[in-house]
Amino acid sequence: MTVISVEHTPADDLVSQLRCVMKTREEVMSSGSEDIVLDFTGLSWGGPAYYAPLNVLYHDLKKDNKNVDYLPPRNNLVSEYTNQIKFPIGTSDPTEDYENHIPICRLIDDNGSSIVQTVTSKIWDLLGDYCSDRDSKEVSAMLYGIQEISDNIDQHAHSKQGSVLVQNYPSKEFIDICIADNGVTIPGSYEKYGMDFNDDYDALLKSTDGYSTKNSTDDYRNRGRGMKYATNISCLEFNGEVALVSRNAAIHRQGDGDYKQILNGQYWPGTIFVARLREPAGEVSYQKYY
Repeated sequence: MTVISVEHTPADDLVSQLRCVMKTREEVMSSGSEDIVLDFTGLSWGGPAYYAPLNVLYHDLKKDNKNVDYLPPRNNLVSEYTNQIKFPIGTSDPTEDYENHIPICRLIDDNGSSIVQTVTSKIWDLLGDYCSDRDSKEVSAMLYGIQEISDNIDQHAHSKQGSVLVQNYPSKEFIDICIADNGVTIPGSYEKYGMDFNDDYDALLKSTDGYSTKNSTDDYRNRGRGMKYATNISCLEFNGEVALVSRNAAIHRQGDGDYKQILNGQYWPGTIFVARLREPAGEVSYQKYY
């Protein structure tokens, strides 16, 4: 039996959370053990960018017939929160009404069924409350990008595991959304369709520029612009930031800044998309991103 003391950070920045996820996965995979104990007893904080990918890892190990035990956080508040978001198992039936969060939802359940539409409806409700003074079209603008990415997990990424977690932080004045899967990856999808890119980093940049496999012509920008749309809306209209991880590359963007490479090429066997949204300062100009 191998006990993995799970990496964690007290910082709430997205890159730090993702870095801990990658370190934990690397340690789990390098152990080669069939019996694994994930030790979260020292955990002091975590957000969607932390819990959603680790939920995918947990179920990946289970699917590989590993014996996986979970030691919950000692901190009572953190333990209570992990119970609220249903970590590490998640749920395939998010039927409740949630005030400031949507628990870890497994977009593909154990029977292979999708709950993307159910989760999208819950995200709509939460975003609607977050932007209660906004026109419903502006909320729809944000939801469109999130739904595109969720639909990709369901229909195109050939994922066995996919999870989403949403958390509103009223005192910090932002909301975090993380979608993680173990699908074909963005670079892997481009390779499958014979599309050109230099390396995994270049593939991620291309995906945020609308370079898509959803096409029937030579114009790769004619459809499937969900990633471009979601990243631009998040950063430029919702005063936020995004991080995107797939295979051997990861990028991060804040506001109107440029994308930066992060995580030093650490491997993730799928795709992670995380967005942090803040209250828009003015009217959301969403039409120009369609």
